[in-house]
Amino acid sequence: MDRTTLDLDIRVPDSDENFRRLVSVLRRRKMSSRIPEPIDAVCDRNNRSRWIREKGALVWTAQSPDGLEQVDVFLSYPISWERLKEDASTMQIRGCPVAVSSREHLIQAKRAVVPPRRKDLRDIEDLEGLP
Repeated sequence: MDRTTLDLDIRVPDSDENFRRLVSVLRRRKMSSRIPEPIDAVCDRNNRSRWIREKGALVWTAQSPDGLEQVDVFLSYPISWERLKEDASTMQIRGCPVAVSSREHLIQAKRAVVPPRRKDLRDIEDLEGLP
């Protein structure tokens, strides 16, 4: 059984400074890197590029010590930050305003995963079935 109570997939504007800001927030939540690298490693563009190139990584994940919170950070994304922001809506998550991707952009991003993963195909089907 999956015990995760918070699982966020996020896209951060690609700069080392933005990743440093993200890591600062994750540290305050006592989160750490799920891969065997220090949490600060994601702040270096060279590391992010290496993970994509050598490991085929789509996301980098941080998790809470109890495993109940997880944040998946896209290392690359098929839609520019500017386009995402234009069509995003804002939701409150645990009292914080969060920009949320449009359904169309999320479907586009999931279709861009190569090779397609079963989970993404299920997500696309579910998203397309929403009213």
